[in-house]
Amino acid sequence: LVYWGKQFWKGWNLVTFPVLPVGVETVKDLYYRWTFMEVYNAQILTYINGKWMLYAGGDSVTGDIRLSPHLGLVIGLDYAAYLGVFGVRQVSGEVDIVQGINFVGLPNIPAAYKKPSDFLTDNVYAVITENEGDFYLIGRVGDDGDELLVEGQAVLIFSGVESVLDLRETITEIHETNSDQNLLQSP
Repeated sequence: LVYWGKQFWKGWNLVTFPVLPVGVETVKDLYYRWTFMEVYNAQILTYINGKWMLYAGGDSVTGDIRLSPHLGLVIGLDYAAYLGVFGVRQVSGEVDIVQGINFVGLPNIPAAYKKPSDFLTDNVYAVITENEGDFYLIGRVGDDGDELLVEGQAVLIFSGVESVLDLRETITEIHETNSDQNLLQSP
């Protein structure tokens, strides 16, 4: 098992889980797994096939979805909290990019995409990222928020064409451990 932890900020957080937590397979499992989802009045959203899916109170109008390495999640909390999980390491792969909005989780830091602006091409015209609860629209190198990406971050990618992102080569290291406990702490 490996450990991963993240500071979640009050408000909306764009994340993915680089570690699949023990006993958690779907977004709804994730919602029910930790009491902070109820204590902190959490909401979880994801964007799949052109539709937003909302989990609030554990209910979802559009169904449930399996957690996967590149599934981007928006987790909204009423209070800041630190979440640490033990689980199985997620492996990066290729991501199909559609024309329009793409919500991509980054379980590892891709070697070719260290900053949000690295995603920009003639066909990818903007990236939205979040850092410490603040959101940034990046349309060119050096825009506010064009900082080094971190494992477990998710980004919204706006593309004019279909393409494939190869995220297999990474520079991230998560250390193995023998514990199977999941942790949650308020700052």
